[in-house]
Amino acid sequence: MSEQPTSAGALDSAAAPQKKADEVAIVFKAVHADVGVVRAEVAGIRSATTAIQDELTLLASKADMRNMRNDVEVLDGRIRRLEGRLLMALGVIAGLLAGLLIAAVRYWMTGSGHS
Repeated sequence: MSEQPTSAGALDSAAAPQKKADEVAIVFKAVHADVGVVRAEVAGIRSATTAIQDELTLLASKADMRNMRNDVEVLDGRIRRLEGRLLMALGVIAGLLAGLLIAAVRYWMTGSGHS
């Protein structure tokens, strides 16, 4: 009879490591499944981050376009003012040339230049 309790105790002590091993295996499987979920979430976060970066790049491009439009408007105003000045200068030169031409024709017509 003394052997039976020893055998039962041996079975219990042999079952205990197996039970603990099963518990560890269950925990390991749960952790492994959680790692898979975390990897999927990280991939989703990376995708969202990439999308946000693309949006920021697009917004920066839009801001650059607005800045360029403002610069073009400033340059357009400068060009218009310069155009006005050039036209004024050309008008003055044309007036001077017309006056010189008229003076030359009068001088030639009066015969002052011919002796």
